[in-house]
Amino acid sequence: QRNVASAQTYDDAVAARDAASASLQVAEADLQTAGIELERTTITAPLDGVIGRSLTTQGALVTSGQSEPLAVIRSIDAVLVDVTESAAEILAWRRGLMTGTLDESDQDVTLTLADGTEYEHNGSLRAAEPYVNEQTGVVTLRLEFPNPDRLLLPGMYVQVRMPQGVVENVVLAPQEGVSYDHRGRPVALVVGEGDVVEERTLDIIGARGNRWIVQSGLADGDRIIVAGVQRIRAGAPVAPEERAESAD
Repeated sequence: QRNVASAQTYDDAVAARDAASASLQVAEADLQTAGIELERTTITAPLDGVIGRSLTTQGALVTSGQSEPLAVIRSIDAVLVDVTESAAEILAWRRGLMTGTLDESDQDVTLTLADGTEYEHNGSLRAAEPYVNEQTGVVTLRLEFPNPDRLLLPGMYVQVRMPQGVVENVVLAPQEGVSYDHRGRPVALVVGEGDVVEERTLDIIGARGNRWIVQSGLADGDRIIVAGVQRIRAGAPVAPEERAESAD
């Protein structure tokens, strides 16, 4: 009888152990399920950036395929700035690289903020569209600027100044004093020796403000006629009146 009681006690202990083990497995499974559910309450973004206001209220039902985002994350550690340049300006820039007036090692781009102050960090050209917009005649360039202080924000209006290179021995001529002959060549009427009008054919390589950059055809000190050009011909004597030169 004692042996029977001992065997029964042993069987009860084994059964209790197995029940406890089963309960432990159920509890571990519940814990794992709760952990998975807890992870699902946290949404991890696949990118770094700055998040703005939430676009979804607390307690709202959300799904993985919904069209409305929960929030918008913007990466602003480095900011991309898209600008447009005319086809003529792009050609002048590339010719500057080929002729050496623009050094490839000095292509930093400067930026002016919306309040008119100069941004302290220079940017660089990151990409350019390989085509010219047929309707506007411009090329879109993408520039990259460092933004360690987060002064630049998406959507902010800025002005960009790209390098134009250095050209020596040129003359700045007022655009109103330059016309074109029947061959389409740029010409200017100049008051020569004895106040006699001379016609000069110009080689224009660019513009700066309201003036043409003239590489040949004009010399320092030449007096260009800017008024009454339609009534004057080369070889005619004139009585010139000097006009005050405005600064660009």
